[in-house]
Amino acid sequence: MEQAEAAPRIDYLGLAHYGIYTAGVFRVDGRIAFCMDHYKGSPPTGSSYKAGDIYRNESVRAILYYGAGGQEPVVEMYDTGIVATSLALDSVVNGNHSSGRNSIPGYKELMAHAEAKDAPSDNIDFSKYSLNSSVSGKTNF
Repeated sequence: MEQAEAAPRIDYLGLAHYGIYTAGVFRVDGRIAFCMDHYKGSPPTGSSYKAGDIYRNESVRAILYYGAGGQEPVVEMYDTGIVATSLALDSVVNGNHSSGRNSIPGYKELMAHAEAKDAPSDNIDFSKYSLNSSVSGKTNF
């Protein structure tokens, strides 16, 4: 019972559209989530969820950081931005680079960030033996 209560809450919110493209819109524990595999159907609300390690992929992290709902989005949190973000993720994860995707506003920019792998790192490490510190990448101080 406790394990079921601790499982993430997945809500399918419907489809976002841009031209001939559609993408499933989801919330996982209240946060926006994206379809990364456009060859599969969208799971319904209440679907089981298995945590993965896809976020270790620096290109995926960059798309999520600069995509719809990200920390520094280059696309809006409307249908066009959601579709661009979802298709960019699909391109990186599955190697699907159909030429028509380039016509979606924001898609090329997201793919450039994916190639640059330029999402700021959130890695931090502490040592009681070393008192050195540094910051690298973009910051919002």
